[in-house]
Order: sequence, then C-alpha cells, then structure tokens
Amino acid sequence: MSDLSAHDFPSVTELGRWLPQYEVQEQLQVYQDGALYLGRQSALGRQVVIEVIPPPEEHLANALLDRLRRRARLVHPSITAVYDFGRTPQGQFYLVGEHVDGDLLDTLISERLLKPKVAFPLALQVCEALQIVHDLPMPHGTLSTQTILVSPEGQAKLTGIGMVQKSTGELSWLAPFRGSLTGDIRALGYTLHWMFAKCAPDADGRLSRDLPPAFATVIRRCLEPGSGRQFTRAEDVAEALKDALRGEQEKGEPTTRTKMVVAPGSRQPAGPAPSSMPQAAPPPKLAPGQLKPVVRHYQPTFFQRVDAFVWKAFSTGLHMLVSLVSIGALILLFLFKDKIVFEEDTSLPMASVEEIEMEDKPIPAAVLGALPPVEALPTAPATVKPITLPVSPPAPPMDPMEDLRSQYVTAVQTAANQALEKVRLDDLPHLQRELQLLQNGGDVPSVDEPNLPASLKVLRQRYREVQADRKSK
Repeated sequence: MSDLSAHDFPSVTELGRWLPQYEVQEQLQVYQDGALYLGRQSALGRQVVIEVIPPPEEHLANALLDRLRRRARLVHPSITAVYDFGRTPQGQFYLVGEHVDGDLLDTLISERLLKPKVAFPLALQVCEALQIVHDLPMPHGTLSTQTILVSPEGQAKLTGIGMVQKSTGELSWLAPFRGSLTGDIRALGYTLHWMFAKCAPDADGRLSRDLPPAFATVIRRCLEPGSGRQFTRAEDVAEALKDALRGEQEKGEPTTRTKMVVAPGSRQPAGPAPSSMPQAAPPPKLAPGQLKPVVRHYQPTFFQRVDAFVWKAFSTGLHMLVSLVSIGALILLFLFKDKIVFEEDTSLPMASVEEIEMEDKPIPAAVLGALPPVEALPTAPATVKPITLPVSPPAPPMDPMEDLRSQYVTAVQTAANQALEKVRLDDLPHLQRELQLLQNGGDVPSVDEPNLPASLKVLRQRYREVQADRKSK
C-alpha cells in the first residue's frame, strides 16, 4: 500500500491545473489513504467532491480500477453519483462525485432528529438503492448509519460503496475488498435497528423491546446469516417492511363503535367532571398510516399534446375576447353616461274622467238579480277521544362502571390507531400493552409508569376522574 503522507497530495492550485474542467475551491479533508477537495463543474453549474487516491500496490491496481469502473456505473436517486474518474500526472487516482448538502443518518439518530414517519420511507429508499448495487452485481461493503447521507428534501444517499472500513474507522479504496451480499443484508438489519429503535442490538443478538413485533421479525431475519431464514435480496426486506406496517395497522383498528372517553392529547377542562363522555370524531375511511399507492404517470402522444394545446389556446382566446368586449362596453357606458337620456312615451291614450268615475260606481242590484236565501247548517259539538299508548317496561339499567370500562377500551384502541396513522412507533407498544391488560380482565393501574406516553397518561387520568365521580354518586 502506498506510504504517501498528507503533503504528498496535490494542492488546490496544482489539482486545478491538472483538472481544468473543474474549479477546485478548497481541500476538505486529508487522511492516510486519500484526500477530499470541494470543487465546481462550471460547464454544468454544480458542486462536486473530488477524491484523490494514492497509487495502489501493483497487485491491487487492476482490482481497484475494476471497482472504480463498476462504482461509476451506479446511477440511482438514492446513490451518490460518480461523474468522472481517472489518473493524475503523478499516477494517483481521482474520483469526481456528487456533492450532497445533507447530514449523516448517524447524526440524525444521535440528535433525536429522525422521526418514525421519516424513518420508514428512508428505510425503503435504502433497501431499493442496495438492491440496485447488488444487481450490478457489487457488494456495498461498508453499509451503516455513517455511510448514509440524508438531504434536506428527505432523500437518502448511499456513500462508501466498494470501499473498505479499516480498524481505525476510516474508509479506504486501497485495502483488499472483502464485501459480500450476505454481509450487506446483515449490515442492513443493524441499520434498520438503529433507525427504528435508536440503538444497536444487544451483544447476545436480542433486539430492543421498543420495536413493534412485526418490525422486529423483519430485522431478526436480516441478522441471522446461515440459518436459512435470512433475506437474500434487499427488495424482499422492503416488501417485508411494508407488510409489517400493514399488519400493525390492521392490529390497531378499533373493533367497536363505542365513543371514546377523551381525545388523546387534549387538556382536561376545569370544574367537575361531566356525567356523560364527549363523543369522538368519526373514524377515517381509510386505515391510518395506509401506504400510498404507486402512481404510474401517463405519457400522452404527440398528437394528443397538440390537440390539448390547440383546445387550450382556443379556450383562452375566447375568454380573452369576451373579457375585452365586456371591458369595452363598460368604458363606453362610463364615457357617454351623461349623453344618454331616457324620454317618457306620451303617445299612449289617457283614460277620461268619466271612465274613472264609472269604475268606482257600484253595479245596481236589479242588474245582478236577487240572490237565493242561504239555509243555516246544523252544528253539533265535536267530541275528542283521548289516545292512550301502551306502556313499555323500562330498559334494564346498565352498570355505569362497565360502560366506563368499555368506553376506556375504545379510547385506547383509537389512540393506538392514531399512533399508527402518525407513525408514532414509540407510543404503540405501551398502548398495545394497555389493551392486553384490559382484555385479560385487569384494571387501570393507580400509578403511572415513568416512561408512559403523554396520550395514555391523559386517558388514564380521565378514566380515574370519571370513575371516582361515578363511585361518589
């Protein structure tokens, strides 16, 4: 392996002279097996990262060149692109790649910035990108939370493909490559465990209890090499994750239509507790957290596009013509409003005084004739019969405590449903354990655990207050 030190790497000016198509701006990092430079490709107006690699040993040169060629052929939105590679006049290799202005996945996890609703789509992107690498075929070799970048738009970017992680933690192109597809699947399992549980599996292989059971099953199958149960393809891991989410959604759906006790996360109103529970909003039509369907965009033909353009132009022109005519008419009306005179029509004959007086005179009775006398109709007093309704027996009273317990079970189920909708995987295990306790005949504990989620604390507090109020009555 090369024994070049830091000062053996080219300066910014020297590298810019060797690569005139790039504007080399600064040296970002120098390590034992390479140096990173920030540059700009002026022709395309984009930032690039230039990596300079010392000359390898002779028996490793061909293998390194083959890895660099295969790495340059990887093109995917979730893989950092390689734009160019070659050799400098001093025999060093250089690699020009995409510059990603984002954060490492490891940083987002350690700073508690990776939310569950963001972690799931990122996990699917990582699985899809890893499958593209394996289809080349080429192992990744260094997959971890430290080799995945996340852009501000939420796009995952795989880095370090084809490299080797040394004992010091540095990534190197010069060390002999020993990556494998099976090792990548195992590394994917570790990465998913970090993304969903925010920690690594135990030393004995046990997974975190905070993982939903369906997700834990998928990760466990990634971490079992040689058992016959381990996944062999990253795309199978992605499908298993989707099925796991659907299973958790179906498990969290409410099984009764009873109204819930109180909306999760709402504040308790001041004053005495009401005698009846407030009603909850109707459940959504779709299952919460349901995956969006894959949309295939329709591409119209050339003649369809021309026809649409002509019709749109005609419609726009017609609207503009009507608007211009209306505006012109309003302008003319405003300009000539003082010259427009409405004259009364006096050509119609007026009624004479005699005709008006004749209309007011009554008609003589001799003309109308005598009317026949009207006979009086017999009248009889009306009698009202009272209507009696059959008296129904009163409904048996329902035990208020059983009614309260049924409402509390429904409220917990609704809270679990909403946790799945918002992908709050940290709250889901506590809500499921609460449902299991109630279904086994247990009662609500009088003291809350310290790590209980806020939504379940509010439900318990509301239940205790209503329970105390009903017992006092």
